[in-house]
Amino acid sequence: MTLDELLAEGRRAWPMLSADPPVTDILRRKDAAPDGDLGTFDAAEVFLAAALLGGDAAAPGAFEQRYFSVIDAVLDRAGATRDELDEVRQVLRKRLLVPPGDGPPRLVDYCGEGRLAGLLRIAATRALVNLRTKRRPGGGLDQLAEHVAAELDPQRAILKQQERTDVADAIRAAARGLSQRARTLLRLNLVDGLSVDELGRVFQLHRSNAARQLARARDELIAGTRARLAERWGSDAAALELISSSLDVTLGRVLATGSTWGGGKPPPA
Repeated sequence: MTLDELLAEGRRAWPMLSADPPVTDILRRKDAAPDGDLGTFDAAEVFLAAALLGGDAAAPGAFEQRYFSVIDAVLDRAGATRDELDEVRQVLRKRLLVPPGDGPPRLVDYCGEGRLAGLLRIAATRALVNLRTKRRPGGGLDQLAEHVAAELDPQRAILKQQERTDVADAIRAAARGLSQRARTLLRLNLVDGLSVDELGRVFQLHRSNAARQLARARDELIAGTRARLAERWGSDAAALELISSSLDVTLGRVLATGSTWGGGKPPPA
């Protein structure tokens, strides 16, 4: 297959995409000579990768329309709930379509050899396993609760050990009372370290809309935590006032800076 033949096949496969994406750049990334025999490549995948590399705004949606049915099928066989299906989709959008730093989306390097559907099945299965693992005690938002309680400086030393345990329990319960969307936003931002811009790309939202939804989830978490602590300690407890102000500062600081709780990077795809 020549370069012209590859381009013609790619255009037939993706008529909604730009007709001239940087296909030669993709071939060079894969150590292939554009003027050589390209018969080992999947033309449709190479063309999609080139559209993503070139920043074609239609490419992410075209990818989802064609390939998310593969993800849905494997998750259905694994007994995934509707919430799990939605969250795995969001995780894979973030891993595959959100560029890491200044580089191209990871999906660019997955395309080209005719193995994309199989790789997506593996990625979806792993994402579902990771999601279910995070929902066990000590994972995901449970981990978030422990970190928030530990981040309540500079007043942390004033709290008794039992009060710190109460705070973590209250945050955990408040997080579980949030909507699925709010929990996912908070986990991706606070645990996995996604910025507001990255959340917007993952959820296909304008940046301002993503910021509003994240702030609303934060406020709901704080209000729910306060309510649960007031039930446990009494509404006039001195520690409750301390925790209330510290929660505002702690969550506000983290959301403003976009830092992660553990100081690390999001887990690899």
